Amino acid sequence: HSDDGYRGLSNLSFNIMKITFYGGAKSVTGANYLLEDGGLRILVDCGLYQGSKYAEELNYEKFPYDASTIDFVFLSHSHTDHTGRLPKLYKEGFRGQVIASNPTLDLAKRALPDNYSLMKIEAEREGRELLYSLEDLENTWTLARGTDYEQKIELKNSVTAVLHDAGHILGSTITELNFNGKGKKIYFTGDLGNPPTPLLNPPYFPEDADFVVVESAYGNRIHEDRVHRKEILEDFIVETMNKGGVLMIPSFAMERTQELLYELNDLMEHKRIPRVPVFVDSPLAINLTEFYQKYPNYFNKQATHIIDS
Repeated sequence: HSDDGYRGLSNLSFNIMKITFYGGAKSVTGANYLLEDGGLRILVDCGLYQGSKYAEELNYEKFPYDASTIDFVFLSHSHTDHTGRLPKLYKEGFRGQVIASNPTLDLAKRALPDNYSLMKIEAEREGRELLYSLEDLENTWTLARGTDYEQKIELKNSVTAVLHDAGHILGSTITELNFNGKGKKIYFTGDLGNPPTPLLNPPYFPEDADFVVVESAYGNRIHEDRVHRKEILEDFIVETMNKGGVLMIPSFAMERTQELLYELNDLMEHKRIPRVPVFVDSPLAINLTEFYQKYPNYFNKQATHIIDS
């Protein structure tokens, strides 16, 4: 754990390896973890701080390490609090390799320009410099390497990596790092899914870890049952229609919108609600939905069967 921001940061060391938490600790945004092993330097995630004005100010602070010395950046998934400062890392000198699942790269390439447009408006309104330029954003992707789940990736110094399914959003990963020279294995979970989900498989369950760095945003909370959640949605739709009204559902453009479309379709297919017009009023959500059509092999068997039929 660490204090918010870059002060009082703690780290874990073992056999000369060291993990330092530069974000996503004592706060749920700005994920940024540095793992060092001899001359090898690996980042897991490079996210924006989001939420309060204080949190957003942290985005403008210089990275507390030399960005030009980072060899690899692994992205656990495409949410902005895990990817949003990647172009800033490029701006500060990073020229290593960005590694993520193919869906994560596709989604991030579509979502970050949208985020950049919003940041540009805010920067102009507040009279401040942009966090990074559009050129930095575009150049970042020249360093990117996409991969699939369960593929062995050779790094340096006899270190290898494998990406596993985290079940959180399309393409989300658990990063397994194998330090073969030391016989140590570390897993970074990123954000974990809450199974069962309408579209995705449950998270991979590691059984051979020496260390696990685990996301814990909802670690002290019990969610309602998925079936009950769907019944609540159905009740609201029926109540609204009986009143002759229009139901408006604010939703995240990534994953939540696609899950809602899937659930609404299922309710209609099973005649639990009448067939009524459904409108997605978000250009970004519509664009991102195209990638869900591109990667059906990442869905669970039930979702794949329903889509095929």
